[in-house]
Amino acid sequence: MTNRVHPEEVRALAVLRQIEPVKFAGAFNADRPDIQTPGGRVGCEVTRAIEQDVSALLARDRHAARRYGPHQAMRLVHAPGGPRDAVFPNARTASGNDLVAAYERKRVLLPGYAAFAEQDLFLFMLPEAADLTRLRTFLQANPDRQAFAVVYLYDARHCWRLTVSTNTITRFAPILKGKSWL
Repeated sequence: MTNRVHPEEVRALAVLRQIEPVKFAGAFNADRPDIQTPGGRVGCEVTRAIEQDVSALLARDRHAARRYGPHQAMRLVHAPGGPRDAVFPNARTASGNDLVAAYERKRVLLPGYAAFAEQDLFLFMLPEAADLTRLRTFLQANPDRQAFAVVYLYDARHCWRLTVSTNTITRFAPILKGKSWL
């Protein structure tokens, strides 16, 4: 089966090569997991951690996130006949990210992926630092669900590396100047 190259996976690989050049030396785009290093050292699955309603909005209006600003959250207002408009309430209400659900979705699928010495996860997200805290809290409270060694969280400007075993986070900024993935 031929591997389809997804732009998000290519972007994730470029970010990982920039922030972890030794770890991801020789890495390439593949499938299950999406990024692989030679010799079975590191496998990294790539996915979006953005709520489905927000993804639907971004699919229709790619500039919505920029227009409403990075510090506001997004959700769709549902009306008879389907979603009508986008509302970006205060970020304390909802951020538009669901990091825990994205993590869990990939954790459940992990046994079907090729085995690597280290399994990592790369999550595309909307800018909202409080979501990082929610994911860290979830992983600390559920050690039996710690399937990935490292979780990378990327918001098109910054990348965070969450080392799951120690619950430590490192921030890298700015990342890859140029066109945003949003």
